Amino acid sequence: MRPLRSDARRTRSRGFTLLEMIVSITLLAILAVVMVPLLQLPMSAHSDASRRADLSAQLDLAVSQMKADLATAVPGSVRVTGAPGGPQYVEFMQTRTVARYRTTSTAPLCPATCTGGANRDRLESGAPDNCAATLGLLSGTPVANADQVVVNPMGAVSPWLGNRSTFQSSTNVSANSSCVRMVTGVFTPSPDNQYLYVASMPVTYVCNPSTGRLTRYWGYAFLAAQPTAFTANVANAPVATNVQSCTFRPPVAVGKSRLLSVSLRFTRGVVGQSTEAADGLFEFIEREVPRQ
Repeated sequence: MRPLRSDARRTRSRGFTLLEMIVSITLLAILAVVMVPLLQLPMSAHSDASRRADLSAQLDLAVSQMKADLATAVPGSVRVTGAPGGPQYVEFMQTRTVARYRTTSTAPLCPATCTGGANRDRLESGAPDNCAATLGLLSGTPVANADQVVVNPMGAVSPWLGNRSTFQSSTNVSANSSCVRMVTGVFTPSPDNQYLYVASMPVTYVCNPSTGRLTRYWGYAFLAAQPTAFTANVANAPVATNVQSCTFRPPVAVGKSRLLSVSLRFTRGVVGQSTEAADGLFEFIEREVPRQ
């Protein structure tokens, strides 16, 4: 008969049973199922916050760029087109310089080759004219045969359709006056706002929700009809991505001014996580007071 002490030693050296291992693994699996989401929550929250911050930064940058660009617009030149839910277009003439023009007869300052109207220094109304003398020097660097001379842009006729002509040259003819020469045209000056604008180029912002892009185009020809397509050689640059929707509301008259409203919505989603969004709305007022 074997000693009892030997049996006790053999009993103490036994390992886990299969049932004990199954129970242990099951408990560990339950703990993992509970703990993994808890560990993921801070990481997911950080990712969501980063995406929100990035979208807000993109939106702020896009709004700032559009506001700064629109601040250079020739008053009355902002125009909008586009169908709801589709691409939206806002276009304007970018101001290079602006000055007051003479409206009364003065001692002739412009060259004798200026043949418009009864007085070659005064911008004539309703008669062919190709010269105008300014009150004060014309600042800036207009480019011959490319810039446009615009008069009375807030009048009844859109500056895209009339009251403008192609700039040809300017000469400082005195210490406080310049002579502006342009292709002969017929102008209807404003009785309230004797400002002559020189527009350097058209600029268009295109917001396309289908591609998620906001793009700036510039440097193309001045066109009577607002363009909605651009050739490959037209200068352009992306302003923002992640665009979900946009609305450009055509300018509406507010007294002697016009109000343009722009709303943008940027979104970004990640598979398995929430979709973050950033919304922006701003308004731009076109005034007869020139921006310099």
